Amino acid sequence: MRNRFNSSNHPAQVTMHTWTNIWCKPWLTMFRAEHKMIVKGCMRRRHRSLFLFAHSYTAKLFLLITSVLTGVIHAVEMPTFEKGTKRPTTMREVRDLHAKDGLEVFRPTIEPAKGVTIKKDIVYAERKEKTLHLDLFLPAPPAAEPHQGQAARLPPLVVLIHGGGWKKGDKSGEHSKAAWFANRGYAAASIQYRLSGDATFPAAIDDCKRAIAVLRHQASQHGYDPDRIAVMGFSAGAHLAALAATTGDNPIFETTLDIASNAVQAAVIVAGPTDCTNPNAIEDSRSPDGNYRLFLGASYDDNPTIFTKASPLTYVSENTPPCLFVGENSDKSSAAMRDRMTELNLPFDSLVLTGGVHGEWNWEPWFTITMEKSRAFLESHFKNQ
Repeated sequence: MRNRFNSSNHPAQVTMHTWTNIWCKPWLTMFRAEHKMIVKGCMRRRHRSLFLFAHSYTAKLFLLITSVLTGVIHAVEMPTFEKGTKRPTTMREVRDLHAKDGLEVFRPTIEPAKGVTIKKDIVYAERKEKTLHLDLFLPAPPAAEPHQGQAARLPPLVVLIHGGGWKKGDKSGEHSKAAWFANRGYAAASIQYRLSGDATFPAAIDDCKRAIAVLRHQASQHGYDPDRIAVMGFSAGAHLAALAATTGDNPIFETTLDIASNAVQAAVIVAGPTDCTNPNAIEDSRSPDGNYRLFLGASYDDNPTIFTKASPLTYVSENTPPCLFVGENSDKSSAAMRDRMTELNLPFDSLVLTGGVHGEWNWEPWFTITMEKSRAFLESHFKNQ
């Protein structure tokens, strides 16, 4: 098996800024706070060859120098599986498989940069099951004053929704992504929501929409732009992000218009279902401990209507904001929703992560690829808003 460049899924080959962030920044700033986990990781794994570590960064430096001299911009390296290769089922197996070719697979811990403000455990809702909180990461103030006569533009806000099959997970799991965004001038909020063990559908989406409305209502207090709010979710959180995006201010779920609008202006949907009536969901619901069964409170056979009601696909309309769909080794999970958005001539983009297993977006090299693609997508849609 070889690790090959996969240029068809990522914009890095056409933007110098994205390319330098992915390839050059780890070399040039590896002793900064954001990348100190690389050094720590090597110290924790002393039994690994130091040559492998040196080779990895020397290769990137070589690519940097040759690109500058030749003017050729290389695509981001995304590993793939050779045909006939036994597919790994865990990230440990993925790490061991790619290590044979010199690719270091590790989970980064992103530290907030100097000047980033973190406000933890902000209460946004009181439910009978529990009090719900969110953690807010605010970027450092701009270093330079705006030009005379121009007002400083407030940063956009990204609302992060964790995954975990709707039955587990915590807002702290998205802190690295929140710090990543805050380090680049975005505000980011990681939210808690009721899990299936607390309450069944539509409790989780009600909570997400309430969080969005409260965050918009408090925008002036915290200093971000209430008119540029995006939602980004992962796995089960991606389903909730897609549902929040397609049902903005739709009274079918909790009405929060008395506080502020719960609509979002963009959505990033990372490896989550957009159609809850797909065959895998139906089969899963037939198991008493299946994620869909626990989340929706019924099997598809007993209550097919609730599966349709829980599907983001059901609500796609001309009001649906731009969406970025991130798939894993295929784009099947979002196919129906993308087809519907195409019919309505709605803007969307897509990225397929290859060479990993579910959850690889939390690990390098997929973490940076996913985050840079998401930022490029958000900037392209927020710049004129």
